[in-house]
Amino acid sequence: RTEKATAEAMERMETETKAVSAVSVVSEDVASRLHHSEPVVRQAAAAALGALGEVAAEHVRQLASLIEDVDSGVRRAAAIALGNLGQRAVGHADALLAASQLDDDDDVRFHAAVALGMLGATSRAARCRSTGR
Repeated sequence: RTEKATAEAMERMETETKAVSAVSVVSEDVASRLHHSEPVVRQAAAAALGALGEVAAEHVRQLASLIEDVDSGVRRAAAIALGNLGQRAVGHADALLAASQLDDDDDVRFHAAVALGMLGATSRAARCRSTGR
């Protein structure tokens, strides 16, 4: 019994390792599209990385750079993705705070504010700016 249970556990671990590896490859492929010339492609890439969650954490800096994209749909998708990354995106709370206050698009401001809430604790600088101190 022990041998069979060990073999089954090893098989599950191998399957899980392959799945994580495949998702990592997918996240790299998707991230390569964050700077595509077409806004709809950048938006879809940001949304896909946000849906991947922790697996996409290595791309948080690229996602944060999209908060300043010329296209409001891309900025919105980037804000949502950063919110989905949670604590991994805390270092970019200032960019989200600025977007939540200054973006010319209502949806971007809204989603940036929601993303800040999803991050939990924002950076000290963001807290100081929001209180005026």
